[in-house]
Amino acid sequence: SAIVNIADNDPPQVSVVATDANAAETLLGTIPNPGQYTLTRTGPTTSSLTVNVALSGTATNGTDYTIIPTTVTFAAGSSTAVVNLSVTDDTLVEGTETAILTVTSGTGYTVGTVASATVNIADNDLPIIDLSANQTVVEGITSPQNVIYTVTLSSDSTETVTVQYATVNNTAIAGSDYTATSGTLTFDPGVTSQDIIIPILNNSLNEAQETFNLTLSSPTNAQLGTSITVTTITDTLTQNVTSTLPTNVENLTLTGTTAINGTGNAGDNVLIGNSANNILTALAGHDTLNGGAGNDTLDGGDGNDLLFGGASNDILTGGLGKDSLTGGLGVDRFDYRTLADSVFSSFDVITDFNANTGNDLFLVTIARTGFSNAGIVATLDTNGIAAQLTNTTFTANSAAQFSFGSRTFVAINDATAGFGATTDAIIEVTGLTGTLGLNNFTTTLV
Repeated sequence: SAIVNIADNDPPQVSVVATDANAAETLLGTIPNPGQYTLTRTGPTTSSLTVNVALSGTATNGTDYTIIPTTVTFAAGSSTAVVNLSVTDDTLVEGTETAILTVTSGTGYTVGTVASATVNIADNDLPIIDLSANQTVVEGITSPQNVIYTVTLSSDSTETVTVQYATVNNTAIAGSDYTATSGTLTFDPGVTSQDIIIPILNNSLNEAQETFNLTLSSPTNAQLGTSITVTTITDTLTQNVTSTLPTNVENLTLTGTTAINGTGNAGDNVLIGNSANNILTALAGHDTLNGGAGNDTLDGGDGNDLLFGGASNDILTGGLGKDSLTGGLGVDRFDYRTLADSVFSSFDVITDFNANTGNDLFLVTIARTGFSNAGIVATLDTNGIAAQLTNTTFTANSAAQFSFGSRTFVAINDATAGFGATTDAIIEVTGLTGTLGLNNFTTTLV
């Protein structure tokens, strides 16, 4: 017998599969998660063989993974060659990317029927979800009234992102100050911004500032950044121009250094001036007016009001109602040109009056014909006052001072001698400096 060896002149076929098709970005210091391709050749393996490959897919060779050369060599005696894909961690939000290795034509082999294999690279970076900045809303300035927060993703995502949201009471109470709001936001791929609308409820109360929170929680395919905001609900409108309070807003604060004016509404208002000369005018309601610095004119209007002049030369008008007037430092004028603003049934109180020359004054329409000290009244009522403010001591267009116990009062007469309970002004002065006299009355506005 004899043996004949027949040499094969057919070149080997080379194919590839992904023997680890699921790779992922991992943080430095943690266990890596690479991918792997295995190339297989047919035929004799006695010699080494170098084949050409190409890399494609959504991942970038040398950026998303350590660079893979464009040739792969089979060692002599081996029918397989392994290519490892070492993933590079980055901070980009990319979603899952693909790395496709394809066997391409070359010398000494042919391309097999399975010429490409894909490794998926999972991203470990998630978009960050942020709430927009804290907000302050003036209650009642519009109707209806909402506060709107914007929720944003730091970058768009290839996956659907969801996050839950809900309001949480602080000093503001849902159902009374705002409408409780909750739900789930869904960001479809490519969407990076959505709004949350929270209705603000108006009431007639003049309240201190109140707050509530809006919180984000339970994100999917994203991570939380700024997840809590604070909404401050205030009854105070802050303005740097002359302003009148809208119907449903309680308070007005003027800012800046320009001489501007403020006017209230029918509610119980707090009007505060700036550092310049202001005219603050309240209307109906029990109001508080504070001129601040500057030479201010304060008019309380109807209602029981509190007026504070501040450190400069101010004009304070209580208006109808039982008012409290505090001039503060400076030469202040307490305006009683309308005597009916402070009749006995609802007399005003001046908490500080400096009667010394060159200081505070009562502003009247007609110059006073005289001033007398009527002494002590036995009872603080119309009969007790009338007994001391007689036609002789309290002549037409005059003024007088009387006391009840330790309390001091000023009376300003109309054109009829004697005390008229509904026509003459009565003012209690609780903080008197110096001695009252005719020199404390003026008809001059400034």
